[in-house]
Amino acid sequence: MATKQLTEEELMSAPIYTLDRTQIEQRTAIMKLRREEMEYDLAKTAVEKHKDEVAERKRKMEHRIADIQAERDRIEGEQRACQHKTGGTGIAGILNGTGEIYGSSTIGLVLPTGELYFMCGRCALEVHGPDCVCEGKPSYRPKRQVIEGKMSLAEYRRREAQYIEWSRLRRVSYEGINGEWCQASLFTIPKLIKQRMQDNEDFEAWLRTHDEEAIRTA
Repeated sequence: MATKQLTEEELMSAPIYTLDRTQIEQRTAIMKLRREEMEYDLAKTAVEKHKDEVAERKRKMEHRIADIQAERDRIEGEQRACQHKTGGTGIAGILNGTGEIYGSSTIGLVLPTGELYFMCGRCALEVHGPDCVCEGKPSYRPKRQVIEGKMSLAEYRRREAQYIEWSRLRRVSYEGINGEWCQASLFTIPKLIKQRMQDNEDFEAWLRTHDEEAIRTA
């Protein structure tokens, strides 16, 4: 006897005991196909959700980077425009500078390692010396940066000249009564001392291996 042809909905809704072997196999195949379609839809939804999450994280990261860069640009702009050589008294004088009679707006500071560096009390720009070896801040190891080719000799000389210039500025508003530097309790950090000595030695060796023309055009 020929198997009665049933629609898909009839196969799925019919009591199992009313179906013959062929119809049961058809029904099983339909259930398997529906399950695979459901799994495909779930996987597709998961992939789309993941892509959306990745895109959202990327968008947030781009905004965060943009915000950080904007803040960095703002700070650098203020530092470029700051009149470091002009000090002042009172809020207006400190923020804007009211004349050289008060000296510069820079502060001389001695780190616990003994390093003398300068900072502008108005824009917070820091000027470190050519022998600086601040741990964790590669940009504060200028001699090592030159040796490794990460800083030009010209940039090194520019920073060195800026440091010398700032060291000669008057600091009437910030120096102590006897003109002493503001400093913390000094103590020795052997690792940094050794690092400074090695940087100085390697830098002198680097200079000796470069002819005058290369140094002049660096």
